[in-house]
Amino acid sequence: MPEFIVYVQNLKKEYTCILSDNPDEVVKLTKLPAMAKYHQFPMLGKKIAENAVEQELKKYYKEFVKCCKQLKCNDIFDFDYLAYYQHSSAIVKLFEILVQGEQKPEPVDLIESEWIQKCNNSDLLYCKEGRYEQCYSYDYNFHYGRCLADRKMIIPIRTGTEVRLKKVPELTKSIQAGFYNVRIICDDEEFRKIFSFSKEHIYNHYSVRFANDRKKKYNITMEMVQNDDDADFKNAYTYKPKDCVVGNDVFWLWFKKLSELKKTYPKNFLIKHLCSSLWGSHF
Repeated sequence: MPEFIVYVQNLKKEYTCILSDNPDEVVKLTKLPAMAKYHQFPMLGKKIAENAVEQELKKYYKEFVKCCKQLKCNDIFDFDYLAYYQHSSAIVKLFEILVQGEQKPEPVDLIESEWIQKCNNSDLLYCKEGRYEQCYSYDYNFHYGRCLADRKMIIPIRTGTEVRLKKVPELTKSIQAGFYNVRIICDDEEFRKIFSFSKEHIYNHYSVRFANDRKKKYNITMEMVQNDDDADFKNAYTYKPKDCVVGNDVFWLWFKKLSELKKTYPKNFLIKHLCSSLWGSHF
């Protein structure tokens, strides 16, 4: 087993650490040792008070080692978490092992990147000031993984093409994957709770379909943005169906194995981290 270090970094960039070759001692460092000598794993989870760092780190270290052993020794899928230099390396490697097919996405080019950046790339946010007696929160089991492995999740693996459309595609169930420069207008506050508007009026096909399906209910108007003075103006960037893959074809095995591990070891925080941290990685 490679040597590793578990640590907490404070605002002064000082490290409180436990090294695997001396697990009974908490040490203070101003610089982490070379990654080739010690694989480095910062403490996951919420922030802790400075006067409780050492105590909490000792508890965390024991749980971390336990979680790693559960991942390495089980009847579902054995994975040596400590074999990788850091959390991100383990996340990517697990996916590379379980990814299905041999899809190799083309790099995102400048034009495609501009369309992506003009979307409202944030969480769904709505807040109404006030005092409320009853508040509720919802936690969907492995929601992130379920979205990735859904048969309706369309993932482009080739670059698309800029086009000009006269109107919003009506067949929203078969709308081409891509980005649309469409003006979506709705004054119903209830709709604003479930939809994020783009200042640039650029939406992906999921958002266009979502709004179109609720046009009557919320009195929504939708129209493609036009510029008749510019002959080269494009108001959509679409992908051909043959240049896309379905999420289920790529992520199903990854989703299946992690779901089984999560069910078997519900308190294993590393499994939970593996389930929710794949974003940004390439398959």
